[in-house]
Parts: sequence; C-alpha cells; structure tokens
Amino acid sequence: MITNSVLIALIHEENDDAQLQPVGTTNLPPDENVVDPGVNQHLETVAHPDDVTQGDYIKAGTNGVADSSANHTDISAGTLNVYSLLELLNEKVYNQALVHWVVAGPTNYTVNYDSSEDGGNNGAMDGDFFDHEEQMVLTNYYDAVYGANVFLIHMGSDTNRAGCAPKPDDQAPARALVFTGVAGGYKYKVIGHELGHTCYGLSHSTELGNLMYPSVKQKDGTLGIGHRLRKAQWFRIHSD
Repeated sequence: MITNSVLIALIHEENDDAQLQPVGTTNLPPDENVVDPGVNQHLETVAHPDDVTQGDYIKAGTNGVADSSANHTDISAGTLNVYSLLELLNEKVYNQALVHWVVAGPTNYTVNYDSSEDGGNNGAMDGDFFDHEEQMVLTNYYDAVYGANVFLIHMGSDTNRAGCAPKPDDQAPARALVFTGVAGGYKYKVIGHELGHTCYGLSHSTELGNLMYPSVKQKDGTLGIGHRLRKAQWFRIHSD
C-alpha cells in the first residue's frame, strides 16, 4: 500500500478596482480619473471605448464622460468537500491500485491571478509547462510539506482545459491546476486525473471511463473521464 498526501488550495480571483466617478458623470476633464486600481494596485477593469487607460488608471477621455464601470467583484474558485474527494480517491479510484490518499485543506487565497485580465489561460512560453499566471500561483503558494499540491482556479469558457499537470521528474515538485469553470461538477475526477499525471507519470488513456481519459466529456456530450484504472496503470504507479 502506498500512502500519499495532497494539499488542496482554492485560488479566488481578486478584483478590487474603485469607482472614482459614477458611471454617466459628465463634464469631466479628459484626464479625470474614473477608475482607480484599488488596494492591490492592479487595474482589473477594461476601459469603455470612450475612456482612456493611462498607467493603472482609467480616465474620462475626450468626451468628458465617465463611461467605465469598475470591476470590483471577486471570482470564486468554488468550494471543495474533502469527504467527497476522499471518497473518490480512496474508495472509487486509487484503491484499485492500493494507494491511500491523505487530503489537507482546502486553503483559500484571494489573489490577482488573471494579471492579463483576459479571463483565461495565456499559454506557456519558451517551452515552459505553465504560463506566467499559473507559475505565479505555483511559486507563491506551493507547500513542500505535502506529496502534491493541487490548485483550483476559476477559468472562463474561453479555455477547454479542465486541468493541467506535468509528469514527475527529479527537478519539479508534484503540482497541478484544476480549472473549476471548465471542470464543473467533475472537478473531483479531474483532481484524481491530474494527480495521476504529476505523482505517478500516468499517460492519457483512450478508454472511455478511464480516470486518465483526456477530456471530461466527448464532443457529443457523453462522459469521457471515469473511475477506472487498469493493471498496467497499477504497475506504473508502483514502479518507482
């Protein structure tokens, strides 16, 4: 029996811009500040076409009207029921391969994750597995006490990835991201799937209903990912 531990962290998107001039206010100087970046000093609001973004502020622009509405609503990564996750990991999935999971958390962080303010994943650059927004989370909130860390982050519908994780190597800790805006009600299965990648080097499976099937659903809407692990996958888990 293998025992492994995982820390679950919920990363909530912080939006705290301040409305300095009520929307619709007229007769403002063109350089009047309409929206302020707030306490985190990062502008999360996308300016109305008639307003002007200068540095970390949005200004009224040539029409002298406050047209931009400040973005000050945080985006939740959702919640996680530890007992539901333990039930899936230890009673439906990894018990097949004689693996027992200990789950810590969830811890909660509210941070400015989406620094580009595009509502989605930016894509890794220069051969890196994670993009700069994802890497910020991994660098700042990773806890080496646990065998693996899984970060749950809300992502918009512009990405079809429910999660991502690198395979294990000697240089990288076991860590994964799960995008709750895509994974939805299947997030527990996605967590199990990503742990298979980053902790045990499991590859994707073409078998419908396998934990390592590469997508939550198929194109026709039928469920793809499931609970099944095959003997070859058991052997891979115990090979190290």
